[in-house]
Amino acid sequence: MKYRDIETKYNNLKEEYTKKYINSSNGGNNAENDLQLNLKKYLNNTKLENTIKKIITKIESSKNLVLNTELVNMKRVMRRLDFVTKDETLTPKGHLICDISGADELLTAELLFSGFFKDMTVEEIGATIYCCLSKENTGKKEDMESTNIDLNLQKNMESIFKNILQKVNYIADILEECKIYNAEGKKRYIESFNDNYMVPMYKWISGYKFDKLIAEYYTLYEGNLIRVIRRVEEFSKNFESSVEHIGDYNLKKKLEEMQVKIKRDLPFAASLYLE
Repeated sequence: MKYRDIETKYNNLKEEYTKKYINSSNGGNNAENDLQLNLKKYLNNTKLENTIKKIITKIESSKNLVLNTELVNMKRVMRRLDFVTKDETLTPKGHLICDISGADELLTAELLFSGFFKDMTVEEIGATIYCCLSKENTGKKEDMESTNIDLNLQKNMESIFKNILQKVNYIADILEECKIYNAEGKKRYIESFNDNYMVPMYKWISGYKFDKLIAEYYTLYEGNLIRVIRRVEEFSKNFESSVEHIGDYNLKKKLEEMQVKIKRDLPFAASLYLE
C-alpha cells in the first residue's frame, strides 16, 4: 500500500471517527486519541503482514533451491552409477532400481549387475540379501556368541561381507563426490551395513531348526532373528520379480528355491504377535 493511499485512508477514518464520537460524553479529544491509537495498530499490523509475506517468499525460494540442488546432485549419481544415460533415459539397471523396495536400492543393483550372485549358493544369496536390507541394519555389531563355531563358514561370510563393503564404499564415494553426503554422512552410510546375522541366516536356509539355532546362538534375541528371517523372505519375492525382468533365470530359480527353504517352522507360524 502506497503512502498516499495510507494518508487518504487515515484522513477518511479520522473524519468518520471524529464525527461519530464528537458528541460523546467523553468529548472529541478522546475520539481523536482512540483514532490515533487504532491507526497506529493498523499500520503496525500492515507492516508485520508485509514482513511475513517476504519471509514466506524467501523460505519457498530457499526450499526450491535446495530441492533443485539435490535433484541435480542425484541425477549426477544416477549417471555415475549407470542408472540413466546422458539424455536422462533409464538404462536396464535404472529400470531394475525402480522395482526394488525394502532394501538399499543402489547396493542391490550394483551387486546384481556386477555378477555378484552368479556363483553363489542359495544360502550365500540369503546371507547377502540380509546385508542389503537397510531397515534391518542398525550399524551396531551385536554380540553373536556361539556354542558351535564353524570357522570355514565364518571365513566365507567374512569374505562375502568384505566384498559387499567394497561395493558400499564405491557407492559412498560417488555419493560424497556428488554432494549427496558430506564426510559424516558418508561414514554413517557405510556403517549402516553389518554382517550380524549372515551366519545364522546361512544356517537357517541350510535347514537348521529354530530351537537349535537359538540354542547355538544363546545371546541372540528370538524376535530379532524371526524378523530378519521374515524380511529376507519378503524381499526375496520382490527381488525375484526384478531379476526376472532382466532375464537372469538362473538367479530367479535360486531365489525360488531359497524361499522354499526359508519359509518354515516357528518364524512363519500364524500368530498375532508376528503378523
